[in-house]
Amino acid sequence: MKWFIWTFALLVTPGYSQTNLDSLQNALATVKHDSIRLKIYSQLIKGHLYAKPELAQVYASKFDSVATALQSEIDIAFGKNYLGMVRYVNNDYTKAISYYLEAIDRFEKLKIPLRVGIALNNIGACYQYREEPRQTIDYYQKALAIFQKLNETTWIGNVSHNIANEYFKLANQTTDQGRKLRLLNSVEFNEKVALHSFQLQKDSYSIGLAYIVLGNIKYEKKNLEGSIKDYLQAQKLIPYADDPVSIGIVNENIGNSLFELKRYDESIVRLEKAIQIFKAVKALPNLTKSLDVLARAYSAKKDYKRAFGIQREFVTQSDNLFNQEKDKAMLDVLKKYESAKKEQENQLLNQQLKQEQQQRLAYGVGLVGLLLFSGIIGYFLVKNRQKNRLIERQNQKLSELNREKNHLISMVSHDLNTPFLTIKTWNSLLKLNLQDNPKTTEAVQAIDKSAVQGMTLIKNILDVEKAETNQRTLTLQKIDLVELTKEVVDRLTLSAQAKNLTMYIESTDKKIAILTDKHLMIRVLENLLSNAIKYSYPGKKIWVGLESSLSKIRLTVKDEGVGIGSGDIPKLFTKYGVAASKPTSGEHSTGLGLHIVKRILDEIGGEIQCQSEVRKGTTFTVTLEA
Repeated sequence: MKWFIWTFALLVTPGYSQTNLDSLQNALATVKHDSIRLKIYSQLIKGHLYAKPELAQVYASKFDSVATALQSEIDIAFGKNYLGMVRYVNNDYTKAISYYLEAIDRFEKLKIPLRVGIALNNIGACYQYREEPRQTIDYYQKALAIFQKLNETTWIGNVSHNIANEYFKLANQTTDQGRKLRLLNSVEFNEKVALHSFQLQKDSYSIGLAYIVLGNIKYEKKNLEGSIKDYLQAQKLIPYADDPVSIGIVNENIGNSLFELKRYDESIVRLEKAIQIFKAVKALPNLTKSLDVLARAYSAKKDYKRAFGIQREFVTQSDNLFNQEKDKAMLDVLKKYESAKKEQENQLLNQQLKQEQQQRLAYGVGLVGLLLFSGIIGYFLVKNRQKNRLIERQNQKLSELNREKNHLISMVSHDLNTPFLTIKTWNSLLKLNLQDNPKTTEAVQAIDKSAVQGMTLIKNILDVEKAETNQRTLTLQKIDLVELTKEVVDRLTLSAQAKNLTMYIESTDKKIAILTDKHLMIRVLENLLSNAIKYSYPGKKIWVGLESSLSKIRLTVKDEGVGIGSGDIPKLFTKYGVAASKPTSGEHSTGLGLHIVKRILDEIGGEIQCQSEVRKGTTFTVTLEA
């Protein structure tokens, strides 16, 4: 079950009327002292932060400039913090993190721990919106430690609640039941810390939200009666007028618990209340989830006519939700490509114009006497040739950009549609609870396969797009490459066993320490091993070799698979490059995996080579700096 996550606002600013903001703007013209000017800038930043973030960014830049000119350390620290805030609101999380880190360094030197904690918290928020839960938790925990030392009750509650939410995301992502239970215990611990803090503040609304999370934990742990009690407690505390969506979610969650208890009539009452609320507030994601469970409840009662009608509405609303998300994603991709195209155009034009100006000056100085006329003619001829070359290069670059953009958009609209359409079709069959239908097992397998294909495709496309727009930030740490390789091999053992493959690890050392980005290294190992499994003949072997020297570390992945033709090897690491070789069991291939490996190794300072023989196998060798 997918839960709705509540996150407390992290950059809370006081309310400002437009009249107040206009008065502050007018006051700037008469202010003579920079210290007062900084105070006005500060209020204008906060007042415009969410309504007009681009204007807030202008004032943040002005604040930073004045503070730097004054050489006021505390004002410079706040200036960097404000720049982080506006970058955060404008979704530029990488730059926001950079400014927050600079602010933290200055606040630490000034010995202002509260501001250090708030900035650490805001970095956590940046990672949260970048959907990097591990880094999010790390920074939130650092912030929480400071707030607890300072006994900042409000911050303790909010940050603990946000940590709990991140652990919940990780719990929903894992299939390892032992790990899931440990993560749920972390959720419970942090949410109880948050609840205690909210109770000290007598903040009934936040207490209600905490009870929803605690109810979700009990649901996941199969304590269904306990989950209902927590949800009912939340219902008493959250005002419907202030937050109808949360009340809708409470009804939906109670309906889910009652459904699991097979109290179908009570479940239907709660789910129909939830659906009524979600339709009123147009909460489409929540609406589709409630319709899904409601259809199953009527099916469990053998009221198949009602179940079928609700199922049809569920499919319609799911289509609407999918189209909304797809259109938004496509628009984001288009915007990024258009932005990148314009930036590259401007850079190219500026560079060429600068060269032309320099050449024009050189011609002017060198032209004397009788050569003046011929020199001018020569100048215009050269300028014309440069202009033609510039236009030619621009057209070529634009054509490449457009080809990549169209290729990406075409693939997104075509390839993503098929697996998700399959999911919807098979899912419709399951929702009618046809237990005697021999297609049920086949349907479950088809759903799983299509879902994995769709998720992998999305992940790979976004990974390539993120890397090419330089949105990825390296997190370097010392790791044991041998241990990490064992973890990845263990994770893929089931996939290998499905084809009766045996995987071996051979290492020259028990431990091989390397400074790298752990999560990117996992991606390299996963892609290479997944490829080896995908292209190996059933019953064969796969070897992973690790070798360490004074200056280099070598990682090899060798299989006994279909192999790769010599003509295909040069295009293996190109984007969407698909070789003639096909997976041995009909597995799906997007042509992105090895390109991602190459891009990651470029980032972390590594190289990759391929040796292969058709029908005998392939060996990939990764070389890293020791």
